Amino acid sequence: VNFNLAGEYAYSFHNSLMFSGKVTYTADLTTQCTSDGDCDDGSFCNGQETCNLGTCESGTAPTCTAPNDTCSDALGACVSCLSEVDCADGNLCNGIETCNASGQCVAGTAVTCGDTIACTVDFCTPSTGLCTSSPNHLLCDDGEYCNGAETCDTVNGCQDASPIICSSPMPFCSEPLDQCVKCLSNSDCDDGDMCNGGETCNVSGQCIGGTPIDCNPTETPTKSPVTPQPTTPAPTSDLTPNPVTPAPTNGLTTLAPATNGPTTLAP
Repeated sequence: VNFNLAGEYAYSFHNSLMFSGKVTYTADLTTQCTSDGDCDDGSFCNGQETCNLGTCESGTAPTCTAPNDTCSDALGACVSCLSEVDCADGNLCNGIETCNASGQCVAGTAVTCGDTIACTVDFCTPSTGLCTSSPNHLLCDDGEYCNGAETCDTVNGCQDASPIICSSPMPFCSEPLDQCVKCLSNSDCDDGDMCNGGETCNVSGQCIGGTPIDCNPTETPTKSPVTPQPTTPAPTSDLTPNPVTPAPTNGLTTLAPATNGPTTLAP
């Protein structure tokens, strides 16, 4: 250890001033230590001091890595925390983290959000740790269009809606089409007039007019097809006509019947 002492001194002898002036004293102790313990400053985090040939030398600070990336002089070790601030992750929804006596972070108790309303979605806000409930109307939907759209109330749960009101010219509510239409069946289209045909309701809920009834139909005569008949040739005879023998006529001409031959006049 080197040190300097400085000061002004006055020396007297028998109350007589002998001399005065500024005197500086310097002391030089060449031996600082005999062991490492003589050099230890009590701090773990700046390394272990050593005694080298009577001279104290500084130690090498320990290297702390995650998760124990903080040096604790009190514990003489690398730890994960020195206080709760070192453990906070900024998310209050998973609880408030704490630092235990061993310098280790301990997880907090997560916030539980939930109510008795089945149609709400409950969630925690990380910055505040508070729970919020949001209505989800789809959870109340019964799949029916004509009875209206159900809603979710954050206090009373699912609420029924008012039925869909359809009016002319679309007086009927259609579940399959999810809209108001002119008809649901053929009877909805019937105008009570038989003569203009039977009205029908198509798949789009629209009325289609019928075909008027024709009370005076005009018939077009039709001819029956004639089937040609085969022609039969006249029969031919192989007989030779008999000659006609004139009979006595006494001067009169007599016609004799001819057999299988031409008629011959008698002279």
